Amino acid sequence: MRIRTDSVASAASLAEYLRRCECIVEAIDRRIIDVTARPQSFAAAHAEIELEGYLTVWQAMHPESLIERLTPLAHG
Repeated sequence: MRIRTDSVASAASLAEYLRRCECIVEAIDRRIIDVTARPQSFAAAHAEIELEGYLTVWQAMHPESLIERLTPLAHG
């Protein structure tokens, strides 16, 4: 999943949080990251749901920050 944040600080904070959740994070630029669910996740079909859960928690902890999902959600 590719995500854009509203600031460089938000991108760094989100990337660090997702790494602590054992996700694979790659910086695309200073405000955009690519994230893959942790390798030991449930079935691949559930990886997107897992990432959404992590993003929901991070957003609750950082209500001042905005994120935009650049990768469309898969349906099914």
